[in-house]
Amino acid sequence: MNKIEHIGIAVRDIAAANETYTKLLGHAPYKSEQVDTESVETSFFRTGESKIELLQATAPDSAIAKYIEKRGEGIHHIAFATDDIELEVARMVAEGFQPISTGPKRGADNKLVVLREIYAEFDLGRYGIPSYEAFHTAYLPVNGQYWAETLRRFQVFDIPLATAIARHYTERSPFQTALFPEAIETLEYLRTQYDMHIITNGFEEIQGVKIRQSRLEDYFRHIFISEKIGHQKPEKEIFLHAMQASGASPENSLMIGDNMQTDIAGAQSVGMDQVFFNPQGLKTRDKATYEIRELKELRNIL
Repeated sequence: MNKIEHIGIAVRDIAAANETYTKLLGHAPYKSEQVDTESVETSFFRTGESKIELLQATAPDSAIAKYIEKRGEGIHHIAFATDDIELEVARMVAEGFQPISTGPKRGADNKLVVLREIYAEFDLGRYGIPSYEAFHTAYLPVNGQYWAETLRRFQVFDIPLATAIARHYTERSPFQTALFPEAIETLEYLRTQYDMHIITNGFEEIQGVKIRQSRLEDYFRHIFISEKIGHQKPEKEIFLHAMQASGASPENSLMIGDNMQTDIAGAQSVGMDQVFFNPQGLKTRDKATYEIRELKELRNIL
């Protein structure tokens, strides 16, 4: 586990609680969300590196309604951030903890987002996978066994070892920092004429390390990471947040990305021009404002 991601507090009247916590913390909630699958309305406040989630029941038979009826208002849960939730649950079960559900659920604030990001990033719908939910359902029985299955092929039957390898893989991945040809030269060319920013999906700990290890942070004024913003590409909210924070507008902005679904479609949703970086020359149904095969081609556009 990496950190306390948020603390969930059950309340009877979320509007009144929002006013109280706004006074307490000195700022309003950054987002509100209704999670129909859990019959709950939520508000999120940032506090340091963590968050406070207020939860109000929207149905009398919901978990929050039953909790308040039994125990009154107060702390309902503490959520910890982890790089691999299924493996972490398996580890805790092995340590003797008893889970209260059969598996992780998708809650508010885009948690359990890694699979959702993979589904979007690789545009799995075009391969005939009908939805993220179908992908997640098929993935669950495989994920916890992935490294274990690899080891078993060599007659190694060691679940703790498989868990350790999976964690090591996640921790080391951000340190793989190979860049595309002409990346630094192109950034050097652009930095003299334009303000540049990054919008990226993922977890702050992993993406931050990756950008620093690649020595790219000095080229960008702002780095917008989906976990911190509370929205992910291609949702228009993360693009709107980035433009507001950087003082930009769609008319004077250009999105450069290598994914039609998350980068290009996301920019199109807010009226921003786009450059599709397509080094493999993939055939796509949709079109961007510009398309390039090599980064140095940006000099012909900018």
